[in-house]
Amino acid sequence: MGTGASLMAGWTFLLIWAVRKPIERRIIIFLTAFPVVFGLFIVTLIAFLNGNKTSVWILVKTAILIIAMSNSYILSGKIEKKDETI
Repeated sequence: MGTGASLMAGWTFLLIWAVRKPIERRIIIFLTAFPVVFGLFIVTLIAFLNGNKTSVWILVKTAILIIAMSNSYILSGKIEKKDETI
């Protein structure tokens, strides 16, 4: 529990740092979406397939998060390109 708590605290501070310049630091959203949220999705999917039917709500939430984070990453890239041309 202590190891998980320290990792989550570190990731929280990383996200706080990234929110100060979200367009420039958009790679953080990508790193959060795929190794972290996608990993949680896979682990929960395995649990669901092994009979834990109560974890379906986590599957839905993580799928929505992955879609929203991917969309944010793509849109921020378009904003960055638009700002460079101005």
